Amino acid sequence: MVKDLRTQAVELKLHRLQKLQAAAWNLTHVQPFFPSLEQLFKTEKLTAMSEYGVKLPEEIDSVVDANHIKTTKGQTVEVHRKTTMILSPFKTMKGEYSALSLPKPAETAKGYSEQMQSPHTAAYVGALASVVLSECQHFPRVYGVYAAMATKHEMDISDDYEDLCDRKWFVDNIGKTFELRLRSMGGETFTHTRGRRAAVQVEDDEINIDTEDIDADHVDEPNSSGVVEEYEIPTDSECTDEDEDDDVDVFDIESCTCEDDEEEGEEEEGEPFAWATFSDVPVVTTVMEKCTGTFYDLLKTSDDPERHTAWVAQIVFALAYAQRSFGFVHNDLHGNNVMYVPTTEEFLYYKHHGVVYRVPTFGVLIKIIDFDRAAFSVRLTGMKEPRFFLSSQFRGDEEAAGQYNVEPFYTSTHPRIPLNPSFDLARFASAVFWDLFPNGPKEETTHPLFELFKHWTSLPDGSSVIFRKKGDNHDRYHGFDLYKAITRYLKESGVPRRELGKFGQFVGAAPLTASVLVIAD
Repeated sequence: MVKDLRTQAVELKLHRLQKLQAAAWNLTHVQPFFPSLEQLFKTEKLTAMSEYGVKLPEEIDSVVDANHIKTTKGQTVEVHRKTTMILSPFKTMKGEYSALSLPKPAETAKGYSEQMQSPHTAAYVGALASVVLSECQHFPRVYGVYAAMATKHEMDISDDYEDLCDRKWFVDNIGKTFELRLRSMGGETFTHTRGRRAAVQVEDDEINIDTEDIDADHVDEPNSSGVVEEYEIPTDSECTDEDEDDDVDVFDIESCTCEDDEEEGEEEEGEPFAWATFSDVPVVTTVMEKCTGTFYDLLKTSDDPERHTAWVAQIVFALAYAQRSFGFVHNDLHGNNVMYVPTTEEFLYYKHHGVVYRVPTFGVLIKIIDFDRAAFSVRLTGMKEPRFFLSSQFRGDEEAAGQYNVEPFYTSTHPRIPLNPSFDLARFASAVFWDLFPNGPKEETTHPLFELFKHWTSLPDGSSVIFRKKGDNHDRYHGFDLYKAITRYLKESGVPRRELGKFGQFVGAAPLTASVLVIAD
């Protein structure tokens, strides 16, 4: 196992839940069971396994409406539901799965079954991560996780829309395997169905079960032994536009050396404008507390470096806890996946190897969300070895292919690429750097985060994954090449627990009655 990714024994129990009526959420055949649970609990003696789920401190008693639930503690609370398709959305669009309940060609059936039953399916990984992390204040409180059939499921495809429109199958299948809804420049929306495909132009979507160690099949945690170090610090290569080519090696990385010196940075998140709607598809929905806004929203409320630093400190402590307790790497930590809720607590307290940190909140409690691309391990009390979960998004034909090369998606024809505990802080810094420092790496500032962000994103040779070696404000890597570059070249720059000492201004003492998050004793 990667040395900075460790696990602590945790208590989780299964119990039988009452049937949930979720018509208000467009869900039928709702069940709390999903396959990842079989990796953690001994279930073969249970009947009606589909009715069992992880026991949570406060659960759903009933659905009030689309946005509210009544809990088992009698409270009516506003919630957010993260709903993820179990099957690949783009393969569903292509029509690869055909009618879900009908016979399929052998290869299609194999892929369908694997996606439905694998404990590593992204929807299941995201749901399980939400559950195990929810006991920590820096992750949303979870009230329930359910697999179900969605009569209607809408998915924002704005980020992928331009690329999808270049695919003939996308246009051909509008109104067949999905419906397309677009927002015009004037703000109105229009739904494209089968009869209106021509309007889309192709241009340049309570019984408690004790846990015990079991002999279930599982994937060993990846380790760094035997790693073939063939990936070296790169020299910038020519940036070219990628075509849809089956021969493209997903492990390749291209850096940008185009002649354009115009400044650029992380693209500002625009308003969603394209949605795909699917009918009667299997999903997993995680019901959690509703957050107030994103880290980008926070930056708009204040230009105070002291506040920015305190909020980022919360992120670092949260990641340090998750890495030391669950060997957790988020793998997609940008400003929209860091959210917040208001808090009346003036300070938050953390402890690491005897040192107590007293971090001011300025009324903000940071919450990290969205774990569909996560990697983590869970070791329940009584287990000899933890169970490892890696999102199926890292499979060779999925969207994050090429970032890692470890089991269960290891490709023997390429060097092993282990999990990187520096990834999350480097990715976060690269995502928000331009928002805080619009003049780039040569900006004259005393902001405490400026040098910290540069350190998290710097290679051993002193160059940056954000900026080109020529020193202009042009991105060195575009798109997913940035993710792959961070993973391979920034192995030591931003390990959260090693960065805690850089927040020495917050070292202090905790009141006897204070709640203290312990990173490591």
